[in-house]
Amino acid sequence: MNPLLRTIVAGGCLAALVGCGGDPLAGIGRLSEVDLAEDTAIPAMTLPEDTAETPVARPGLLRQMLGGDGASARGGAGQPPSVPAGTLLSFGEVKPVCDLPEARRGKQIQAFPERRAAYRLYDSEPGRTTPHPFYITGFADGCARTFTAVVALFGAPEMHEMLRYGLPAEVQPYSAADRAYEQIKSRICRVGRAQPCGAKIAKIEKDTVFVSVYEAYGGTSRWLEMLLHAGEVMASDIKAGGGG
Repeated sequence: MNPLLRTIVAGGCLAALVGCGGDPLAGIGRLSEVDLAEDTAIPAMTLPEDTAETPVARPGLLRQMLGGDGASARGGAGQPPSVPAGTLLSFGEVKPVCDLPEARRGKQIQAFPERRAAYRLYDSEPGRTTPHPFYITGFADGCARTFTAVVALFGAPEMHEMLRYGLPAEVQPYSAADRAYEQIKSRICRVGRAQPCGAKIAKIEKDTVFVSVYEAYGGTSRWLEMLLHAGEVMASDIKAGGGG
């Protein structure tokens, strides 16, 4: 099956699961410098533990701790710099937007999970058929994430398992997102590779979701896949494949 068609079908099924409110394709200190005399003693500067500034979460740190795939990881050394709302990125790029007022997000097209949503997906220009910014909120550092696409869909882990385990690896090789999900599933559900999570799937779905991103309509043969977990982008890579 064409990957875009398969994702749209999955998205249609997902709408029933998460109640997204409609078809997602409808309408497609730095410290200040102080001059000191040469003989002025500079005391050691420490902060009491209870007043220390809370560090900013580093995207990719949890993935690194879990042993995520290095090909897609940006590293635990820090996040990419924030970009302004409305920035058009190259396809496949995902960057933080740390100043994104609600008025600039556009239309919310999906939320996941339905109750106590951990992530929200926004289309900045609903109905536009050329690439434009999308936004996702729900990250640990308080910044949204933006990417450029014409179509983007959330996919529930349960739906991912139905599609992933129904395809032999030679037809659709495991991606970085697939491998990262297997590690999360193994830790939470205590099941082996290519085995459904089972009764604990609801626990995974509290803070885990797949995102499929397309740069064009029609029979495109490549798409961006992301796995979001615990407020971080655990893995992202561009997948390619023909219809079957």
